[in-house]
Amino acid sequence: MSQNLKPSPGLRGRVYAATSAVWRLAIAAFFSLRQGAWLGLMDNRHLNGLSTHFYTGRKQWRDDAHNASGLFPWEERVVREYFPPAGTLLVGASGGGREAAALAKRGYQVDAFDCVPALVDYSRAWLKQQGGEVRIFSAGPGQIPEGLGRYAGVIVGWGGYMHIPGHSNRIAFLKALRACVDSGAPILLSFFARHGPSRRLDLIHRIARILRAIRFSRDQVEYGDMLDGTFDHWFTRDEVAGEMAAAGFELALYEEAPYGHAVGRAAPEGPGGMAGQE
Repeated sequence: MSQNLKPSPGLRGRVYAATSAVWRLAIAAFFSLRQGAWLGLMDNRHLNGLSTHFYTGRKQWRDDAHNASGLFPWEERVVREYFPPAGTLLVGASGGGREAAALAKRGYQVDAFDCVPALVDYSRAWLKQQGGEVRIFSAGPGQIPEGLGRYAGVIVGWGGYMHIPGHSNRIAFLKALRACVDSGAPILLSFFARHGPSRRLDLIHRIARILRAIRFSRDQVEYGDMLDGTFDHWFTRDEVAGEMAAAGFELALYEEAPYGHAVGRAAPEGPGGMAGQE
């Protein structure tokens, strides 16, 4: 005769369950300690070089199929609702050319730039094969090329903005882009979003700040800085709005799903406008 026995994990199962949570916390703490330590041991120039090294070694951004896949749905919505239907657009952090190619197919004239030489070389060759009229420029990390023209709008490529270390450096980058557009022109940024403080960010920031202070580093670590393959700054809505405002853009859209992104509009210049305010 069968009996309905209550299943029991036994002693081993109970020990496993009790230690699993501790193990997960230990692993999370280790990775936070590692990120904080390396952020503290590196300066902005090292972080810029690390991002260049990362994107040089990854084949995804030099994959023809990926770059021919077009805009993501959230990018398509932003272009449709916030960008003019025609004109010349500037794409920064253009990577392998995915955004630039998609915009050119929609009839836009496109200029683009990136700071990774391998991606600049690849995108020039690939876009030429596509028959597009996209011009690709090279620029330093967190900078724009010299001699650009005027643009109807700007798109900073997928996640590119968050790779720039330093609040003041990001504002300088946006100011340089603001100088390339007229009042009312849109700009699209994308990034990792956060809502506020967390234990993980607390630990990373504390360790990195101490190490940079010991090293007398001139580059400040900021809350929200992370290091996971590349340098990434995780943004709150207020940070995005503040950096845009300091560079002369007014926040028009902020979304966190399916990927953090924001649209700004170039504010009017002059005494009544916001352009250039800190």
